[in-house]
Amino acid sequence: MQKLLEETGKQTQESIKLCDDFNSTFANNGWIAYESFNSEAMKNAMFCFHSNGMNAAEEVLLKYYSATELSQRIHLLLGSKHFEPWESILNTAFQRYQQDDYISGIPLLLMVADGVVNNTNMNDGLFSKQSAMEVWDSIAGHSSGLKKVKSIMAKGRRKTNTDPIYLPYRNGILHGRDVNYGNQAVAAKCWGILFAVKDWADSFLNEHERKLKYAKKHDKKSMSLGDLIHSLKNRQDDQAHSEEMLKQWKPRDIHIGVNIPETGDSNVYTRNSPEHCVALFISMLNKQNYKSLSELIDRGYDGNGDKGKGALRNLRNAYKQIKDVTFQILSIDDNAASVTEIMVRLWYQRDGMCYVLDNKYRLIYMVNGTPAVRGEEGGTWKIVTGYAQIQYQGDVQR
Repeated sequence: MQKLLEETGKQTQESIKLCDDFNSTFANNGWIAYESFNSEAMKNAMFCFHSNGMNAAEEVLLKYYSATELSQRIHLLLGSKHFEPWESILNTAFQRYQQDDYISGIPLLLMVADGVVNNTNMNDGLFSKQSAMEVWDSIAGHSSGLKKVKSIMAKGRRKTNTDPIYLPYRNGILHGRDVNYGNQAVAAKCWGILFAVKDWADSFLNEHERKLKYAKKHDKKSMSLGDLIHSLKNRQDDQAHSEEMLKQWKPRDIHIGVNIPETGDSNVYTRNSPEHCVALFISMLNKQNYKSLSELIDRGYDGNGDKGKGALRNLRNAYKQIKDVTFQILSIDDNAASVTEIMVRLWYQRDGMCYVLDNKYRLIYMVNGTPAVRGEEGGTWKIVTGYAQIQYQGDVQR
């Protein structure tokens, strides 16, 4: 038990240290850590900084926020209840980003950031002097994160400046003082701020609940020693079983069109397989069965906290214009014991126009919301990324 506690504490401290180190290194340049920021990307940027300096590190960060990479994560914003009123603006901003049109896209991103914080923070916007932006037990809400960048962005810019800027000076951009702001560095930092704002808003709204859970967890009277030992014993048995299954696992021998159909109704695929999950997702999308759709994806796993009626409403708003979806499986990769990625070509109608899209679905096998070795009792496949791209991507078919 002591070893388990020490290991958990060590991992937590390492995560906190990574975020603190990242912010102390990059916050002055407009980059900040937040909960959904990929830890490997942060480590890579830190490594490049110490090996080759700030310019090399920023190249790594610019790649992390490239339009291609961002297309795999923007659903975190588009699917969030915090960003729902600005969905159209956000879609437009992303389209401009894909087109390298930073001049018209950056002001939209700044507007959205300010609006979301206003809605969440009792009408104190991101750039208001009254908005503290600090939240208990939150990476995005730590004083070294959003609060630090806010102080940079809100700086007064009282003279017209025609030199290029590489920080998102909100006042200088929106008030017409910094006229040479249209570059990827400023745009990428604005996207980073939006992701941080999303994580901050999630933490802000459930701060009280998390404090209560923390207090309960650390209440020594909440669990007897016998209960604790019994709980740990069950966990050890489950872990031993999972480790044995992991040793025996190997990727399937897959031949599309031979042992796995290229297309078809969900019932032509092996039940509770990743491809069955994708086919069922497309079937429910065509039937506009949003309750079943919500059960096939895991929005909590990618950082989104929407639940219940709010989640169904967001799904309905996101997919109501999508119709007549057909698909062809192009490839299936069993990347790990709990992970499969499926590349699918989709044909569909959106807003009355016909589109085609090659889309990658990433699925994770889960038991009670936790990744597990495929085949473990009580588990199901969940789509964790790739379910949102059909809303805003695709090539128009002439």
